[in-house]
Amino acid sequence: MIAALNGVDLAGAMLGCGFHVWSSEKFGRKRTMIIGSTILVVDGALCFGAIDLAMFIVGRGIAVMGSGILACVVPMYQAEVSTPETRGVMVSVTGIAYALGYGLAGWLGYACSFMSGSSKYAQYAWRFPLAFQCVFPLVFLLGQKFVPFSPRWLLSQGRRDEAFHVVSSLHKTKADPDNRSAHEEFFLIEKQYELDASHADQSFELFRTAPNRKRALMGLGVGNSISLLLNAVWTSVTM
Repeated sequence: MIAALNGVDLAGAMLGCGFHVWSSEKFGRKRTMIIGSTILVVDGALCFGAIDLAMFIVGRGIAVMGSGILACVVPMYQAEVSTPETRGVMVSVTGIAYALGYGLAGWLGYACSFMSGSSKYAQYAWRFPLAFQCVFPLVFLLGQKFVPFSPRWLLSQGRRDEAFHVVSSLHKTKADPDNRSAHEEFFLIEKQYELDASHADQSFELFRTAPNRKRALMGLGVGNSISLLLNAVWTSVTM
């Protein structure tokens, strides 16, 4: 069962990452984040109300699919809506949030470990932490109307005026009443998109050139190392 729980985590994450590649271009970064957050909320309900191990395993698989979607689309979205001066920090927030999430999960589990095993509410020692994962996705879903669409995605859909409005609202400051920085940034975004769109969209482009293959191998190496480490931690905890 430990092997099944670990395996379904990786399978769900791979499905989520693959889905994001298509969804973020088809429906946009914002809607893809909504899909990922909705999946996490549904999973929290499934795990919290699991009546047997099979239901729990299905819930875990769905959860990690949502996590895989968000792990890919959120950094991309943050890079596309941040200003040049804050882009590095904004993208790094995702990694910081993951670290804080792991810490919170650990402390939450530790707090629930004090519940008496003989209590009729003992099962909530593991049900409550799993249900708690719904909190942050729900916060996003409730406030998603305040989250703008990615200006790059809007350009890809031919919605130029909306894209410029998003960039203007993100760059607006009292020191720049004429939104000069927004015009400059939007010019660069538009020209970069036109350059990217001029190239043929071929399958497996990531592996067609030596520099891209090097980037892919580096990403796979680092990502697999982290996955192996997290699996080792999860296995140790469950044992």
